[in-house]
Amino acid sequence: MINDNIPTLQDLKKIYNEYDVKEINYNDFLIMYEEKIICDKCKSLDSCPFSIKGLKKEYDGKYFYDGECKYKKISRLKFNQNKNISTLYLPINVLEASIENYELKDEQRIKIINYLKKFIIDYKELNYPKGLYLYGTFSIGKTYTLAVIANELAKEDISSILVYFPDLVSNIKSTFGNQEEFEKIIDNLKEVDVLLLDDLGSENMTPWVRDEILGPLINYRLMEKKPVFITSNINPGDELKYHLAGDKTKGNLLKADRIIARLLDLVNVIVMDNSKRYVR
Repeated sequence: MINDNIPTLQDLKKIYNEYDVKEINYNDFLIMYEEKIICDKCKSLDSCPFSIKGLKKEYDGKYFYDGECKYKKISRLKFNQNKNISTLYLPINVLEASIENYELKDEQRIKIINYLKKFIIDYKELNYPKGLYLYGTFSIGKTYTLAVIANELAKEDISSILVYFPDLVSNIKSTFGNQEEFEKIIDNLKEVDVLLLDDLGSENMTPWVRDEILGPLINYRLMEKKPVFITSNINPGDELKYHLAGDKTKGNLLKADRIIARLLDLVNVIVMDNSKRYVR
């Protein structure tokens, strides 16, 4: 039995009977034993009392080494995950979105998560899967859904940029006269593994935005087989067509139709509520 005080050599031999506990390595095993007791009572990485937070002595049968506690591992994985996600014009707390907290309260959400799981498998097998166009009314969780998608992709080492599209448009307009800055922004959106555009349709759409930002992005990513996920309050049929056209002149309607045709080659459509229907 273990004494209430410091365990003896014989105590440690009983505890670590699969290892060769000797007098020469007694102190190392004792430290490992004591640190484990402390770790088992620990509640977070911040409360770790060790000089290097999250590291405790461990043994692999041959060598002692500094191993990570569970909180350190979670922190490291989260850091690596966040490196795969960039956000533009959205609060950083969207990175806290998780599939564990994603309420599967309706058929549409279940369909989205099932699609995402298959998307990741197909993407990693280079099958060039389509992204999604998610649309519905306000305040039904479209932005959170995109954030969940971004975080799940990051876990699989798939990088993404999550962009609030109306603010992207406003910011790009502010770069007028600075072609280098404009090209830098657009190139980043073109080249990232997966592009996630939030709230398409809420921006101030103009022919310039359509022809110099959205159209080239969609066209490039279609040619390079780079997926796009989009959320919107409007359907990708006539509603989006008239939004992109701006007016009903033949030329603008034709340009809008061309963008939508390419967009639908990039995405599958899921309605996130029953208030709207997809009409072409």
